[in-house]
Amino acid sequence: MRPLSKPAVLGAAVALTGLAGALLAAPSSAADKLAFSHTVLLDPQRLGSEPIVKADPSGGLYGSSIIGFSNSVSFLWKSQDHGTQWDLVHALPNAVPAQRPSATHGGGDSEIVIGPKVKGKPGYTVSFYDLESLADIGVATSFDSGKTFDAQTTNALAGDTVGTDRQWGQLWRDPKGQDHLFLLYNALQSNNGKGTILRESLDYGKTWKNLGDGGTLNGVFDAGALGQLRIDKAGNLFFTSENSPSVNLVRGMRQKDGTYKFSATTVSNEGGNTRQLFITSALDSAGNIYVAWARQEPKDTAVNTYVAASKDHGKTFGKPVRVNTKAIHNANFPWITAGDPGRIAVAFYGTKTKADSTSNPGPWDVYLTQSVDMLSAHPHVQQVKVSEHPSHTNPICLSGLGCTAGSGQDRNLGDFFQVDMDPTDGAAIVLWADTANQYGALAGSPVNSFARQVGGPSLLKGKTVNPRPEMTQRGNKATDAAGDARRYAEGASNAAMDLREVKVQDAGDNLVITARINKLDQLSMVNPANGPAATVVVSWWEGSRNAAPDNTQLGQTRFVAMQTQGAAPIFYGGAPTYANGSSGTSRFAEFLPGPQAPPVTGAVDGNGITWTISKAAAGLGGEISPKSLFSVTGTTLQGMPAYTYNAAAEQVDATPPFTFTAK
Repeated sequence: MRPLSKPAVLGAAVALTGLAGALLAAPSSAADKLAFSHTVLLDPQRLGSEPIVKADPSGGLYGSSIIGFSNSVSFLWKSQDHGTQWDLVHALPNAVPAQRPSATHGGGDSEIVIGPKVKGKPGYTVSFYDLESLADIGVATSFDSGKTFDAQTTNALAGDTVGTDRQWGQLWRDPKGQDHLFLLYNALQSNNGKGTILRESLDYGKTWKNLGDGGTLNGVFDAGALGQLRIDKAGNLFFTSENSPSVNLVRGMRQKDGTYKFSATTVSNEGGNTRQLFITSALDSAGNIYVAWARQEPKDTAVNTYVAASKDHGKTFGKPVRVNTKAIHNANFPWITAGDPGRIAVAFYGTKTKADSTSNPGPWDVYLTQSVDMLSAHPHVQQVKVSEHPSHTNPICLSGLGCTAGSGQDRNLGDFFQVDMDPTDGAAIVLWADTANQYGALAGSPVNSFARQVGGPSLLKGKTVNPRPEMTQRGNKATDAAGDARRYAEGASNAAMDLREVKVQDAGDNLVITARINKLDQLSMVNPANGPAATVVVSWWEGSRNAAPDNTQLGQTRFVAMQTQGAAPIFYGGAPTYANGSSGTSRFAEFLPGPQAPPVTGAVDGNGITWTISKAAAGLGGEISPKSLFSVTGTTLQGMPAYTYNAAAEQVDATPPFTFTAK
């Protein structure tokens, strides 16, 4: 279990100021203290922003991110071990590029919708929505928990008119067992000039119909930026909208004849302007609704995150409650999830530096605040830092695509990140964009980073959060279970690619790094279907500041590696290879031999691979935590031996991360 940051308040609870004051409670026992795992990289090669995370009823996790519609790239991953290791889904053969279920061009926005099992099908329903270059929306549906996607529903263009943006979805099973798949999006043009479109499919995305008149919701204002769609057990629909300074909730109440009656509720119009595009909401197990948003305080640069709750299906809301501590000057991009009544978690990017968010260089970290009594008259919150090192050291864009021209360095986070709940134990799970790296011009390109709650109260009453010891390993090494080296996490494990342990040892001016393989056989490591080369990598994050000509962001990724084509392995290390696109961001960071690699020696001995690299080349001595290397992770890859601009090697296995601290 990673040590907690010092509590913001010790002893008696104190009031927080703002629109309303939540109470900040000191944890009553060690078991009550919030704690999070080490930071897991979903994929150290595939870069993308606006990460989405969802959990199915078994605790299977799904993640997605985008790199922009100009690149036509979106990614979809799955974890079958509660977030320790993530694998790409089995993309269709005609996917362009072959990294995602949809075969048409995407990359603008993605969404994941989880549904129950369908009779006769082997797993949970997973629908993947992808924005097709601002033109339409592609939908692909899986009935085996994301292993494969049904070609019948893949490539269904779901929009009713050309010109779409930021889609959200939900699935609801009615009392008769019929599944209803919903799609909400902003239309760039529509029949009556209003841009809110809500559609329904009864065949998992193959065909769609509009809800409301003329393609928009009857009786509802032009909603602007739309928050994620939510649906309760009765099939009632809810989504938020940003009309600064007002925060609104749109209610679609399902009628007996299957139609919907829509209305809007003002959640809050107090204080200064809202400082985010996508205001978020959550439903607890009893149908209570919570709305979270960031607001600029009047006559101040401070941005605080607020939550308001409704006990009557969104007809009315209680007074907003500030949920970030006073030490956080700016709390941006909040996202909320809920479990049982009153139990919520809100994640946000936060900084203690006092400046306006759009000019505030941070450093920014990921924080989570939790309440188990948000429905009480005087709710309490507990806050913890989730990220192990700063995740962003530039200002934050708050204007969506409006930031792209002339302010590209502020745009790399996208517009949001997400928190969800693992339903097996009620743990909060967080997936965020970490731009503290050397990839890209002006600012770092986002690496998808994940952590899960391993201590503190569960979001489900009566359940205990699993401490996940495999994700909180201490010391200078991490062990990994056998039998999980499977392409797309399917089929038999490849023992020659199956990592069992990664270790870092202090050796004077050098580090000695060891990776142990289950059964090291260079011929068996290579899979011709993936390319002629196989690679074993150990990578980490270190706190040096970058230099021109690219960005001056804080933080770098370094690594050591062994690459083989069946014999005569080569040993190398340094920094990953990347290329900047037209927008200044990078799609892929690849672990390949390069002319600027520092001196690295290596050897194979039985099932072990050993590298020696100097501490300076490893990045020790940096600006942040100069003695530590974070997210030290072993990875086995299959693919090409040289850089490929529009693809990357496929990850076969990965070890849990750990933090190494030098003497």
